Amino acid sequence: MRKIKNKAEAKAFQWLMRVKGIQEKDIIKTTKAPDFLTPIGAFEVKKLYSNTIIFYGGQIEQLSKYPSVIILVFNGKDEPIIAAPFSDIDLQNLTFNGLRVVIEQTKMARLTPELTSFLKEQGIKGESYDQTIRRLLEQAFKCSIPQSKSAIIKL
Repeated sequence: MRKIKNKAEAKAFQWLMRVKGIQEKDIIKTTKAPDFLTPIGAFEVKKLYSNTIIFYGGQIEQLSKYPSVIILVFNGKDEPIIAAPFSDIDLQNLTFNGLRVVIEQTKMARLTPELTSFLKEQGIKGESYDQTIRRLLEQAFKCSIPQSKSAIIKL
């Protein structure tokens, strides 16, 4: 099985076994959307941010290939607060069962625990990781990175 990337996926994995009765050996963790393929269907896991769920990159396009995929939305608890079909997403109004949907097209970088620790040490109180990275890059390369560009994407 592929590595589970976050707490929401770990909770979904446990939920699929506990509630849906799927054996661990029958759950396939994918590297693209949907997150899990099982004998009873496909599942995409989303973490709730306030009243919002986020789809990254080509996830919407990828999920549209699985018309019966179920979106599992977790808010930190062991049970999903929503388990509903992808077809319930209103792409015109960007809503899903009362939640706001954000489709993020920019590339994201995952930070290792070591890099996260380094950024915390280098950061100024109240400064975001993006601001810290931008400041460190400007110092290292003696240049200015436009505020409209993300330091992560600029690289």
